[in-house]
Amino acid sequence: MTFDEIYKNYWDKVFRISMGYVNDHDWAKDIAQDTFVAIWNQLPKFRGEAAVVHGYSV
Repeated sequence: MTFDEIYKNYWDKVFRISMGYVNDHDWAKDIAQDTFVAIWNQLPKFRGEAAVVHGYSV
């Protein structure tokens, strides 16, 4: 799965979870953005041994 696919498939879910924690639209967007920046930064270390399933790495 490419980063673009992860982003398109999981942005809404990450945003909704963030909203559930902070109940502030702008702050939730920042949290979601920070989450995807962290994913982007960790991609070089990803060995392809895990799969993204329903928003969780297994």
